[in-house]
Amino acid sequence: MNSPNRRSLEVDFFLGIVLLVIAVDHISGSVLSRFTLHSYVFCDSAEVLVFLGGYASVAAYTTLAANRSHGAARRRFLKRT
Repeated sequence: MNSPNRRSLEVDFFLGIVLLVIAVDHISGSVLSRFTLHSYVFCDSAEVLVFLGGYASVAAYTTLAANRSHGAARRRFLKRT
C-alpha cells in the first residue's frame, strides 16, 4: 500500500533517539549523561532536535510544492503559522 503522505523513517528514528538522549541529559547524576553530546561540544541534543524538525518541515513543504504548486505550499505554510 503506497501512501501519498509517506514519512521519512530515518528522520523519525533519529528524532526518537534525540528525545531519549534529552531525557537522559535531564536525569541528574546519570552515568549515561557523561557520554552524551553536551559533554563533548558546546551544543546539546536540543539543537539536533530543532535541526531535524526544520529538516522534516522543509521536506514536507518541498514535496507539497513539487506535487501541487508553490502557491499551495505557501498557503499551507501560512495557515499553519
